[in-house]
Amino acid sequence: IPAYILAMYLADAAGRRPTFGCLTASCGLFCLISWSYPTEAGRLLFALCGKIFAAGSMCMVWLWSPEIFPTGARSLTTAIGSQACRVGSILAPYVV
Repeated sequence: IPAYILAMYLADAAGRRPTFGCLTASCGLFCLISWSYPTEAGRLLFALCGKIFAAGSMCMVWLWSPEIFPTGARSLTTAIGSQACRVGSILAPYVV
């Protein structure tokens, strides 16, 4: 829930494209930091922060993808974006 609130606020304040880019980059950064952090508690903290940013990025995919595609391709492209987000969230614990 905090990720969705953060994503919606940032989307209204800064725009959809910069918000999506920042959330996705922050997710990758926090996951990379959690991978190389020396203590277990720190790894957990950074991994959970990365998950928050990943959830916010997924929220932006749901919000933004219907707006950028034409009506005929809207449902297919939204489904593909959603599936890519879900596959990434399934694979993320194995990578971290």
